[in-house]
Amino acid sequence: MNVYTIFNQPSQFTIGSGKQIAPLAESFVFIVDNKNNILLLNNQVPTYSKIDKSIINSTTLFLFGYINDVACYCCFDDNLQSNNNLAIQNIKASYQMFSLEYFQASLLANHIVYWLRTHKFCGLCGNTNHFSNKELSLKCTSCNNTTYPSIAPCVIGLIYNEDKILLAKNNNNTNNVYSCIAGFVNPGESLERALEREVHEEVGLKIKNIRYISSQQWPFPHSLMMGFIAEYDSGEIKVDYNELSDARWFKLNELDQINLPSEISIANHLIKHYILCNDNKQ
Repeated sequence: MNVYTIFNQPSQFTIGSGKQIAPLAESFVFIVDNKNNILLLNNQVPTYSKIDKSIINSTTLFLFGYINDVACYCCFDDNLQSNNNLAIQNIKASYQMFSLEYFQASLLANHIVYWLRTHKFCGLCGNTNHFSNKELSLKCTSCNNTTYPSIAPCVIGLIYNEDKILLAKNNNNTNNVYSCIAGFVNPGESLERALEREVHEEVGLKIKNIRYISSQQWPFPHSLMMGFIAEYDSGEIKVDYNELSDARWFKLNELDQINLPSEISIANHLIKHYILCNDNKQ
């Protein structure tokens, strides 16, 4: 059974091919900063005709997708300003006010803008990059080197042991949330090996019977999360306090006593998926 998170459910948003055309009056403009925020006009994504042109630099507008065949452009402004009509909205929280297609578009806009901000210049010769206009890539104006959007592969796993699941609290977590073990994939690693390593490094356990469940983009700024469920094999919990502040086993009937990951996260969906599968066994 596949797990569709809010990020990857079918919607009226489609990703663009990279071909760039001039914006029309009705085109949407997603203006984001370097803190995962988006600028809204009257609580909506502004159209090109309604946004103050002094806010955007038309040379940085990038066509990245479509909502109901209406072009979506993104650009960055690291000094977003709010006023009577303009509001600054955190993208992670925007799913509560956006319809699905606008939320998904804002996620990709955040990813693309980070890529554009960090790849203004060629990594080989240092000259300026420009939009390819043939695919989702940048081309160097001098040596013709091609740069594609950065994607950082990550694994995340729900570990179970009979009637309990392993959840941990990250050191950077300020909301007292317990989540699944996760980490970046190292060069040369398979996804399964990366999960085995992360679990052993962070909590000292060995796992087995690793099963892939689903994937999800996490564009903060550019991760791709691959979600797994795995069974406990051996070992005692030994928390790596450089990464985690706590890790423990929870029975399923204890989960309502702790803060779980946001419903937009794949961690939340892995937990729900396991609970559903466990209920179906009974």
